[in-house]
Amino acid sequence: SKGTGAASFDEFGNSKYQNRRTMSSSDRAMLNAFKEITTMADRINLPRNIIDRTNNLFKQVYEQKSLKGRANDAIASACLYIACRQEGVPRTFKEICAVSRISKKEIGRCFKLILKALETSVDLITTGDFMSR
Repeated sequence: SKGTGAASFDEFGNSKYQNRRTMSSSDRAMLNAFKEITTMADRINLPRNIIDRTNNLFKQVYEQKSLKGRANDAIASACLYIACRQEGVPRTFKEICAVSRISKKEIGRCFKLILKALETSVDLITTGDFMSR
């Protein structure tokens, strides 16, 4: 309802602006990252389960605060890369880089830091994984 002059309210009847004030900055940052993740995933047609896994990874990393000082977009991009690999549909850094505003180098750096922070590993990618596409 753009331009009608009607005040904007959310589904609970609260003013949208009121909600923005009460939300903590960390929640806001996380929501923005989730939005960014969904946008990136949509651009390369990734299914919902990958978006969910990426969001979970991002949340874990974010709450650990082990990557403080890194751009949230970069962390989100690296999480997307990891989620794709974990779900068995690997994408190259170049492909992730193409849908985000982050350089390949920075995504790679964040990728390594996240693996260390979450003490997780991803299976090695064989060229066969990419050949099947």
